[in-house]
Amino acid sequence: MEVIKAHRLLNEIESALVAKDSESAAVLRSTLALAKPVFINLLDYDVSSNHVLYDVQLRLRVCSDTPPGIVIQVPNNSSREQIQSGSVTTNVGVIPLDPIPDIQEILRLSDALQINELAAFHMVLEAREDGHELSAEAAAGYYFEERYAMANSLLLLLHAQIAYNGLISTEVYQTICAGNAQLLDETDKEGTVLVQRLLQLIRAASIRPETSSPLYYVKDIFGRTVQREDLMERECTVRFIWLPLAHPVSNNASTRQNALSTFYIYIYI
Repeated sequence: MEVIKAHRLLNEIESALVAKDSESAAVLRSTLALAKPVFINLLDYDVSSNHVLYDVQLRLRVCSDTPPGIVIQVPNNSSREQIQSGSVTTNVGVIPLDPIPDIQEILRLSDALQINELAAFHMVLEAREDGHELSAEAAAGYYFEERYAMANSLLLLLHAQIAYNGLISTEVYQTICAGNAQLLDETDKEGTVLVQRLLQLIRAASIRPETSSPLYYVKDIFGRTVQREDLMERECTVRFIWLPLAHPVSNNASTRQNALSTFYIYIYI
């Protein structure tokens, strides 16, 4: 299955919003179909799913013994041992890792952000392939940029439907409305899956790192040293806007009420 990366998704949405041709709508329709499981499980990374950041479906898929459906977003001994062994087997062959800087920086990233060691492995490689230095700081910056692009993609889709003023082509607008409907019509016994996920993210514990925490400073995509908190705060700002936008977008009355109620609960706690 093809993997769609967050920045490509964001770029295609932004391009479609200003395009006037039917081809842009067709490209967006295909992109949103790929992105649906990513949105439904927003900023959550499951081995069995096709996610944006560090899923085993990536081009450099890790050939591990992790059972399908097991979330790999937290560190574990098995993943750490694979990294410390000095090589990781992927679907394109064995990738050797030097003690310094490879293993050292991968484990620094995993420990600082509390993400799985194989996830950290992917982020270090992705950042390096994107032209950044091989360091935990650069990989952390890349990680938060990808998260922000994913969060902002959802924001643009919801906002485009609500704030429609005729400037978006009719075909693109209809494509966005259909995509949003599919996202918000996905339900389980707890209610609307996407709304529940948004609420979970919004209510998550503070993501502000302590000054003394590892990787308090990271490198942004331009190679500049910035506080990790600055990159994280952008994501929090986007999170805050999600639910009031999800409320009027949904065609389902219970979904709309659920979205609005949970938003009000959030701002009053």
